Amino acid sequence: VFLGSSQQVSGAGTIVIAPASGVGTLSIENTLSLDPQVNLVTGGPAFIVGSFSTLSNRGTVAATGAGRILDINTRIVNHGTLTAENSGKLIARVSNSSLVDNRGLINVGPNSLFVVRGNFVSTGSMNIDSALIHDYTTTNSLAALTAMLQTGYANGEWNGPGISSLLAAADDRLAVGIAPTTAIGSPASFLGEATDSTTVILRNTLYGDADLNAVVNIRDFARLAAGFGSAGSWPTGDMNYDGIVSTADFAMLAMNYNVSLNGFARQGLAQHAASDATIAPRGGASVPEPAAMAIVGTAALVTQLRPRRRI
Repeated sequence: VFLGSSQQVSGAGTIVIAPASGVGTLSIENTLSLDPQVNLVTGGPAFIVGSFSTLSNRGTVAATGAGRILDINTRIVNHGTLTAENSGKLIARVSNSSLVDNRGLINVGPNSLFVVRGNFVSTGSMNIDSALIHDYTTTNSLAALTAMLQTGYANGEWNGPGISSLLAAADDRLAVGIAPTTAIGSPASFLGEATDSTTVILRNTLYGDADLNAVVNIRDFARLAAGFGSAGSWPTGDMNYDGIVSTADFAMLAMNYNVSLNGFARQGLAQHAASDATIAPRGGASVPEPAAMAIVGTAALVTQLRPRRRI
């Protein structure tokens, strides 16, 4: 479908990009504006293209369901909802001179993925129940996204403004972690998407999963031990976003030590929800003894730890 002039879609209803086979394409030459009660969804793999155009959304743009991939290659101004749910994937690609501008809600449901390639700003809110990957061009989003996590964390309730999580709000073992790829081993890809040194990753995972690989193990413990007592970030062990790696963070890691998110679906997306059945111990090991923490001068502090529902 080709839209050769600016279009505004009003009223209430759903636009479905649903090719009988292959990949569907909606081409925008100027501006496509969606009013609040308008839904734009994909019935399969689909593109929205327009190098010098704008998708202005006040409704809902969604990639919902396995195999539903919506790849948007145009400037986006979101006042409504951009959502990937039920194993869907929503990709936003913009040129160096443009950006994805979120003033509404970005929702990433369980086992789904939201990818931004290009500049990205958000004064709205986000719900991260799976993963968001931002491969930036000129503006590093790490500091801004971390600030949104600090407010969304809300003392462990995960219901504050900024970046929140319905799953983490329902399960005390879950959180939203953040890391630049350069801090977690510089992987060439993450969850099936290419990454590089200018990529920032948000992932709904277990407290203690410092390297965002969906497992809490000795590698995560080593990261926390190395940063203990110092200013830190998620990949160095700061799990409660207070800027310091402390006994509170160690207690969070200890709660999940030797635990993994159960199973992986297409492209490695972790399948998990808020129920106990979805998180499994790996067996065999326990959290390192307090003597191990003595290496970094913290044995006395470890003995003071007590389990708490919220940290």
